[in-house]
Amino acid sequence: MELGNEDVMFLAGNRIRCRRCSARSKRTKLRCGAPAMRGKKACATHGSKSTGPRTEQGKANSAKANLKNGKYTKQAQTEHSEASAQLSQLEDAMYLLGMSDAPRCTGRKAKGYTPITSVDGVRTMLIGTKTD
Repeated sequence: MELGNEDVMFLAGNRIRCRRCSARSKRTKLRCGAPAMRGKKACATHGSKSTGPRTEQGKANSAKANLKNGKYTKQAQTEHSEASAQLSQLEDAMYLLGMSDAPRCTGRKAKGYTPITSVDGVRTMLIGTKTD
């Protein structure tokens, strides 16, 4: 693989030729000035030293440590989607029964939403949500 002029840097009075780190600054958009680690494209500061967890226990610990809160778990997303679908159905029922004349909510409906278009649909929705 041929390296361009920007990819190569010389150290120790031009006696050592090495690859330059390919990381870029978000703020200035300039490349890092450090030499890359041997056989890598980045310096130790920009991630070449990190190998990540390799064992199953290490991967489980990393996944557990990276979960800041339960907001984005599959279970939380499913519960949120179901609640949004119920709210959309309640809005449909309110308009059918003449309980609201405010503007309707626009946009995509949640997964699992079935539109309610008749008073019989309102009855079946209410029977389905009753808990004894």
